[in-house]
Amino acid sequence: MLKLDCPLRIFHGELDPICCVSDAREAAAAFQKAGKSNLVVKTYPGADHGLDWSRETALAGGPQGFQDAFAAAVSLLAAEER
Repeated sequence: MLKLDCPLRIFHGELDPICCVSDAREAAAAFQKAGKSNLVVKTYPGADHGLDWSRETALAGGPQGFQDAFAAAVSLLAAEER
């Protein structure tokens, strides 16, 4: 991933039993050590691999992690159009 120069985002639940949140933190540290600023890692305390998707969160607009991911995508696409 360090070779990539495009904007990168990782949205990660801290209670994810499938992918360790420490891996996302290690990626962020590697980017920082390499002097790169194109990776943003956002973690969600209490969230699992699905960022706590449920009927209740879906009715409320989706889990915060998904809302943040969609907002980041919209922002990045808008920047590309400029």
